[in-house]
Amino acid sequence: MDQVRHVILVLSGKGGVGKSSVTTQLALSLHDSKVHSRPLKIGILDIDLTGPSIPRMFGKDVEQSRIRQSSAGWIPVYTDETKEIGLMSLGFLLPSKKDSVVWRGPKKAAMIRQFVSDVHWGELDYLIIDTPPGTGDEHLTIVESLLAETSDVRNGPIDGAVMVTTPQALATLDVQKEIDFCKKASIRILGIVENMSGFICPHCADCTNIFSSGGGQTLAEKYKIPFLGSVPIDPKFGEMIENQNSSTNLSKLYPETEMSKVFFPIVQNFFHQIYNNRSLELVAGLSGHDGRVWSVASHPVLPLFASGSQDKTVRIYNSDTLQLVHVIDGFHSRSVRRVAWRPVDRPILAVASFDGTISINEKIDDDWECTAALEGHENEVKCIAWSPGGNYLATCSRDKSVWIWETTEDDEFDCMAVLQEHTQDVKVVAWHPSEDLLVSGSYDDTICFWRDDGDDWALTCQLQGHQSTVWALAFSPSGSTLVSADNEGNIMLWTKTFSNESEAINNSTNILRPSLQEEWVRKATLPHVHQGAVYSLSWLNDKVLASAGSDGKIVVYESEQHDDNIWRVSIEKENAHDVYEINSIAWLGNDKLVSGGDDGESRIWHLD
Repeated sequence: MDQVRHVILVLSGKGGVGKSSVTTQLALSLHDSKVHSRPLKIGILDIDLTGPSIPRMFGKDVEQSRIRQSSAGWIPVYTDETKEIGLMSLGFLLPSKKDSVVWRGPKKAAMIRQFVSDVHWGELDYLIIDTPPGTGDEHLTIVESLLAETSDVRNGPIDGAVMVTTPQALATLDVQKEIDFCKKASIRILGIVENMSGFICPHCADCTNIFSSGGGQTLAEKYKIPFLGSVPIDPKFGEMIENQNSSTNLSKLYPETEMSKVFFPIVQNFFHQIYNNRSLELVAGLSGHDGRVWSVASHPVLPLFASGSQDKTVRIYNSDTLQLVHVIDGFHSRSVRRVAWRPVDRPILAVASFDGTISINEKIDDDWECTAALEGHENEVKCIAWSPGGNYLATCSRDKSVWIWETTEDDEFDCMAVLQEHTQDVKVVAWHPSEDLLVSGSYDDTICFWRDDGDDWALTCQLQGHQSTVWALAFSPSGSTLVSADNEGNIMLWTKTFSNESEAINNSTNILRPSLQEEWVRKATLPHVHQGAVYSLSWLNDKVLASAGSDGKIVVYESEQHDDNIWRVSIEKENAHDVYEINSIAWLGNDKLVSGGDDGESRIWHLD
């Protein structure tokens, strides 16, 4: 139990309400979660000792599938070769599936305690405990046993309970007793599922209420408990359970069924309870540009942010009051493509344009002046970025090159290097937050890493994980993780390793020099929720990341508290700029986010 991150009880006051069916579908839906960066590892503990149903639900012959003993403890029965869903039930320990269990309370309690203490689950994201009906010895024993278990990877012994009922008044009456049990045992109730809520005709797929309906929702409203959703009776689901075999088990079949689609919103509501649902609320919409907003950027020290637009202007705002401070106009002859603040304690803004130039703008006394103009690119400048100390400025262009400029003592600029390893347009450049390490992403689908080797800037690593244009790159604030996004909506997380480590050798992404120390490997791929190109990425901190792109969504991701290799979708804000694409986002601090879109607005959001 020390590696189990979440523990969930599934309860019902009455037998025959389909509690094991709900347990099974909850487990399968969690495993195939669309909002996590990988399939979740699930365990199901069946403590309905006199009527174990879980082996049957997963098509396991209890006389063929047996519990194995190891030095670490009992090894669960797994549903397939992936070992991502493990099962533990008394049914796997009985000599025959026909044997009855005629045990008194003390023996049942001893068996449950042994299940809790002796089963070696390994790393689990969720342990779901299928309980018998009522509020008897089994319930008291499982709660007491779990309270005695400690773990560094979960916040408490029990995350909460899911109540299962059918629509009829008799079933909901018994659930009220289960609610009272949870209150007395100080167990949080995550919500109620109304099972058998209608019957799906196998011929026409119409749903008919063969019982009454709405009893679960009425009960939830009465006790102010979340209502997770309703599940109808589907004969095809029952047939699928009965017809399982070694090649067509439930864990492989279920994700493609209509029932999985029915259960999806229930799991969404479940996650909202587990993770204390967050939201992104609109604070203000700032207009003034006469064309699309290509770029927004927040000053790292001062309360300022800037927006650059197709209308060739830059608007600068106070990020605390959201008042317009200044408009930079008249220098660039084409669209302003990117703006970037120099990381110093005075307002200096670099502005890149489709006219092929970069202007450096600084507030001197009470006015803004263009103090430098950088020329050299043969085509549109697509992105600019300052190094962490502000002594280097990187620029990239449609001309396939990356330029590195160094600032002199009198704030002039010298070109230090022209990097030409990319074979197509270079869309983005980004610096490591504490090292002079530059990365660039291109239309050629690659990510290049650049360092000063003492004589010149050299290509130290090239990643080829993407299969389409790399539009966005951003290092986490600590620099431990690089995030990248492409034209197909894929977002990948990369972490640095070393060539003398087996992982770097076996899973090398460095196609240039596998033995070089600059070795980066993919540690996760975020859930694919964007329907199109992802143009912008922004970190709030090492555990919270936002993305936006051509589908008009702003998506916020969060890593699991005890495992930063697992990421989940926390917020999916659709139509954030109505029907328009979003080109750029940036965190302003204090949980505020600014976004710029094709509607010409900069919108301010608050993360609640």
